[in-house]
Amino acid sequence: MNLLTTLCTRIEDNSFEVMWRNGSKKQGIMRINVVANVNDPEVIAELSALQWLLGHRSIFGPTQTGKGLKLTVTSGAIKKLLKNVRNGVPDKSAITKPHLIPYGRFLWHRFSGLEIDVSKDASWLLPRAQNDIETVEIREPLSEVIEIPNLGLVEVTDHAITQYASRLANVDQPDLWRLFRQAVARLRRVDLSEEQVMQKAAKHGEAGELWVNDALRWGFVVIRTEFLPKIVTAHAIKMTRV
Repeated sequence: MNLLTTLCTRIEDNSFEVMWRNGSKKQGIMRINVVANVNDPEVIAELSALQWLLGHRSIFGPTQTGKGLKLTVTSGAIKKLLKNVRNGVPDKSAITKPHLIPYGRFLWHRFSGLEIDVSKDASWLLPRAQNDIETVEIREPLSEVIEIPNLGLVEVTDHAITQYASRLANVDQPDLWRLFRQAVARLRRVDLSEEQVMQKAAKHGEAGELWVNDALRWGFVVIRTEFLPKIVTAHAIKMTRV
């Protein structure tokens, strides 16, 4: 079982320190500045720190999912958020703070099935946490990211995950990210016809690139952004070669 503990405290206004420990030895501090004009910035700061550590920094490795993962967090709102999610879909009518959904989505996508406790205990904090300090500015929810051969680090949109999941039958939510990783592990780029370029440009604002997994018959549309390539959608393909 991999254990991640966070303790969130306000520094000033919308600036927070999120102290964390990985297991019982590794410790660090994340300084989170919530620039976005949102309610409950302290919860968003802690959610963002969790996503950064688990997904972007991958402190437990890039293959970690919710299975075998336990979080101990400061905010009870994070645990409540997860109580009203079923099969990867949040019940907005039952969630008292729906504005937190975009910031917590990673918990029921990639890390579905994790265990979570709430505690404000600070007795575990040690001076060595000062040796690992990061600062992150939150203007919007952090993206899901994944390392893909031939593409590098890639952002994965919620729509792409949803589309991928919609075409899989009887798949448990905790297995979804693992299967998604398998699908994008061996991709090749496909040249698009002029008609396809026009169709994709009309749908996504730009043509993008089509990358396919021939063995699994999946296609993924990737667009290039200023920061990272982004998978914007996924769809089944009918032929093993396109």
